[in-house]
Amino acid sequence: FGPNGRTKVLAVMGYYDRGSDTPLEEANTREGYLAIQHDFSKKSNFLFQAEYMTKTQEAGGTSAPLILTDNGTTTNTDDKIVGIAKGLDGLQQRGPFSYLTRNIKSFTGTYTNRLTQNLNFRVSGNYYHAENENFNQNVTTGQVNPRTLVMTRGATPEYGAIFEDGGGVQADLLGTYFIGKVENRTLFTLEFNDYYRDDPAAQIGGAQLAGWTPIRSFRVLPDLSGPDGEIPYLNSDLDLSTAILRRDNKNRNSIWGTLVRHQASFWNSRLMLFGGARLDYVIYRLRDRQNNRQNRFTFTEVTPNLGASFKVVPGWHAFVNYSEGFFPNTQSITAAQVASNYDSERAQGLEYGFKGAFMEERLTFTLNAYRIERQNVRVDDIDPVTGLQVVN
Repeated sequence: FGPNGRTKVLAVMGYYDRGSDTPLEEANTREGYLAIQHDFSKKSNFLFQAEYMTKTQEAGGTSAPLILTDNGTTTNTDDKIVGIAKGLDGLQQRGPFSYLTRNIKSFTGTYTNRLTQNLNFRVSGNYYHAENENFNQNVTTGQVNPRTLVMTRGATPEYGAIFEDGGGVQADLLGTYFIGKVENRTLFTLEFNDYYRDDPAAQIGGAQLAGWTPIRSFRVLPDLSGPDGEIPYLNSDLDLSTAILRRDNKNRNSIWGTLVRHQASFWNSRLMLFGGARLDYVIYRLRDRQNNRQNRFTFTEVTPNLGASFKVVPGWHAFVNYSEGFFPNTQSITAAQVASNYDSERAQGLEYGFKGAFMEERLTFTLNAYRIERQNVRVDDIDPVTGLQVVN
């Protein structure tokens, strides 16, 4: 569009609807993408991108349950899985008041300018908003007892949500220049990232729970081909007046960062050396509204990277890289979990090997080895004394 065709536009829209043999189940996806690029000159342009996606699933079906024999005892130590009840595949266990919705909106703008023959500048900004809501997704059971012919669903249907807002700005300045016969490239980056998360969760209670408890079990036919009669379902959405709050966190994570990286090429690019470092200042603001707790702390991280590549003979390169990194936890951390000695997950990686090509680069290959070490990794474990699972 426009004079000399300097403005380009790309738009994509989609709608997908998925059918199902499971009663009450519906699922659809709607999405769109828009990109507009304007070239101010041969040296500068601006690109705008917008994306949207929403996915909805109502009354999702379930896979075929396992056939579990209890050998006529109340203990579960002698229970055995003896097969799969294929006739119960796609059984509707959740009912009409069950849903899972996800959507995201994202906007990105990028301006690029070649300031001089040796100096390039780019600045980019992004904002996104995402939502994830679900209700009555946790009640399904994946087992059926062929002796009792009873399937018992979860005791407390739950509601959960995650609302996220985030974005950032990044500016890059790249210089390309020669010192003698050595080609140099220096990159300088400044950036800011911000992430906000609200994740309330609740379970049914009061009269709604009293109405669900006696109907959460249902019978199936002796040949395990289907339910024995109609399956009873929860008869309403979450009742906020009697719901029991399980989680209510509001967290914000901000990171200010800068990066310097330099690359030098010697002997007509036969030998390339590079190195750099990144400095990040991290700010956590955590609120646990359920337990009335707040936590705010900051820390600084420095992560280096360096490496080399050498052209042994035409078409063969030997290389080695070393880098460090850290991963601030923005997803599951809460004010109640953080201790005074909290530290992010860290990692160090070393990679080395060869890259080669044959038949005028029609066949290429890479042979490499690497070693990665990680510290402060959040894991689940089993308490050796109690035998219970310990989370995080």
